[in-house]
Amino acid sequence: MTVGTAGESMTVGLPDDTPKHPPTPPDTPMTKRPPIPAESQRARAIRAIQSRRRQIPALAEDDTWRDFIERATGLRSLRSMPVPFLAQVLDALAAAGASAGPGRSGDRQLAKLRAEWISLHEEGATLDASDGALLAWAGRQLARPVDRLDDLTSADKRRLIEGLKCWALRLEQD
Repeated sequence: MTVGTAGESMTVGLPDDTPKHPPTPPDTPMTKRPPIPAESQRARAIRAIQSRRRQIPALAEDDTWRDFIERATGLRSLRSMPVPFLAQVLDALAAAGASAGPGRSGDRQLAKLRAEWISLHEEGATLDASDGALLAWAGRQLARPVDRLDDLTSADKRRLIEGLKCWALRLEQD
């Protein structure tokens, strides 16, 4: 931009050493999970909405359903809604009496660990099939206290699963 009086002009702007872009944050180690892509959030939200919709029999009719989501968001189709609007639909369903339900942890390694433990119990290798007994065994195997199975790392779970599989193989050989 040029500024000045008659006969004299000067250019006003950023000094040459001023960065033109905001500074980027320094690299930090990953202590948190990376953000979930919007498409995954969207798909997860739509699955949750459809699951909760089935809990309310009055919303079984398509027209009634579309009227319901239009009252909640102003839009008549889930497909055209951004993720924040989907959250509004979930809130409206909760207000109408739908619950999230117990769900499942989604941790396949943990499910496998428990399944192997119960299988060994059914074979007579353990006296107790409870999670408490599994926690005690896991603590001995890992040589450290284990308070909750959910707190185990993926590597710990893999090590414990392999240990249970080896135990089962030894039982078969006897």
